[in-house]
Amino acid sequence: MSLQEKIKEIQKEDISQEEKMRKIQDLYKSLSNLKLDEKVKCEHYERKCEILSPCCNKWIGCRICHDENNLCDFKMDRFKVNKIRCIECKEEQEVSNKCIKCEIVFADSFCGICKVWTKDKISHCDKCGFCRVGKKLYHCDLCDKCWPNETHPCTKKLTSRDEKCPVCLEELFTSKKNSYNLNCGHQMHSVCFNDYIKTNYNCPICKKSLFDMTQHWEHMKQIKSTIQIPEEYKDVKVKVSCFDCEKESETEFCIDNFLECKHCNGFNVQKI
Repeated sequence: MSLQEKIKEIQKEDISQEEKMRKIQDLYKSLSNLKLDEKVKCEHYERKCEILSPCCNKWIGCRICHDENNLCDFKMDRFKVNKIRCIECKEEQEVSNKCIKCEIVFADSFCGICKVWTKDKISHCDKCGFCRVGKKLYHCDLCDKCWPNETHPCTKKLTSRDEKCPVCLEELFTSKKNSYNLNCGHQMHSVCFNDYIKTNYNCPICKKSLFDMTQHWEHMKQIKSTIQIPEEYKDVKVKVSCFDCEKESETEFCIDNFLECKHCNGFNVQKI
């Protein structure tokens, strides 16, 4: 039974609200008693402290470790972290970048707002609501991104900050990876784009062509002219919808990959 289900069962019990709260607190405490060798090794940040998860009272390397390993039914809110533990001397203490006991520095860079310790140079952006990698970054309100300076290749703003890369499904706004704007206006990570175009030519969301396909369409026309169509299908028309020009048309019958839009003469179509 999951943590959330256990809490729901407690809420159903015919006991006072005070007793319910006590049982829920005991439940959280039981989950916090992890042995050191049971903890997940953090591979996301280089720092010398652990954080106490505010949602399940577990000592963990970082919020990503917590969420990736499903340590409880909730995503960890890093902004609510208020206790850390030194890896060297095991001293529990309030959030800072220096141990109050052995005085080691936990990380090269630290943000007390985001509760982030890392070797990367970071800057907190109030408009983004969290830290970005880099120093003295400029936040552009038009593209809703942080840049090293005001002179930058301003890109189209995401329709939502929750929008995900259509390839890896990681949120684009909070990602440390660079994003790439497609011609259609959608975005994906640059590294995902480079892999995606090895086998695809259209947007995974709206199916519009990613490049100028004129030469490729001409090549397909040449191939199409060599395809033998059975006599009974020579006068058959097929209705298609074009992803590129967004128009419908009737085109001559052919095998699916060679159905041609009669408006833009492209082959990025589907039957309707």
